[in-house]
Amino acid sequence: MRRSLLPVATAIILALTATAAHAAAPSEYVDSRADENQVATAIGFRAYGVAPHGTSHFRVRVREGGVGAYWVGSTSSVSLVGTIDIGGLLGNVMSYAYSPSQSSPRFDVRLWDLVGQANLALPAGINTAKDEENPSLSGDYLLFGRGPRATTFSQRVLLYRFSTDRTVTLAEAPAGGNVTANAAAGDWDVYTVCKANWVCNVFRYQLSTDQTVKIPNPDRATYWPTVTTDGTVYYVLGSPDSCGFHTKLMQWNGGAAAALYVFPNGSDVGQMSMVDEGAGPVVYFSHVRCGANARFGIWQIKG
Repeated sequence: MRRSLLPVATAIILALTATAAHAAAPSEYVDSRADENQVATAIGFRAYGVAPHGTSHFRVRVREGGVGAYWVGSTSSVSLVGTIDIGGLLGNVMSYAYSPSQSSPRFDVRLWDLVGQANLALPAGINTAKDEENPSLSGDYLLFGRGPRATTFSQRVLLYRFSTDRTVTLAEAPAGGNVTANAAAGDWDVYTVCKANWVCNVFRYQLSTDQTVKIPNPDRATYWPTVTTDGTVYYVLGSPDSCGFHTKLMQWNGGAAAALYVFPNGSDVGQMSMVDEGAGPVVYFSHVRCGANARFGIWQIKG
């Protein structure tokens, strides 16, 4: 989705005091003079992107145990966080997209060993001459997108299985549109398909049944989903053509969709991640203050 890196509309910047559909309002996790964007969470870990305000020169900041923190990627590269998989097939691993160049980004998938603090080797064929981006690792599977070099969005959503060394296509972009690989957890994958007019829809795919379901969408745009191991999908319901217009943070798991929070106009939501460390689910998300000088931070809300 376009909302995570570039301003897409001019809007009035308002404080985050909207009408709440949820008992607890969102709060800041990290929101500084820099731009904090993209977030991945797991028990004991938080990771998010940090860039000088107004640029897309992101580096990934990893926090472990709530105290220690370190950087992934050099100051001359771009690193965009994906997801964190704890205790999976490869151990404790963070997926991310990496470009060695800031001036002409060309992204490949990387897997970061959170214990050894080093990149893991990837099987041949995952990274190609095209852009591979938005990777999400869960157990035996790696979800990611592939598109032409130096473009912002993917044309195909791919699912790779390590044990079989096999890649399948879950979705292809419609004419003039794009797709985004979003998140994987257990038996579930979620991704977004956008038409040329930016009417976007979120889909949930179940590995065990090979079934794909479209998330409810009342003729608006749904985007930036994350999914939990029980199949619960958190996603954004917003405008297809304006940043921060009647934006809602939503929850769905097969029944009626429910709004967790209704944001004031001028606020939008980017990439999300959910974690439950014993006190109930908490959704972390990129909070966007829309406008010509858009700003980004990482916020959180009880799920």
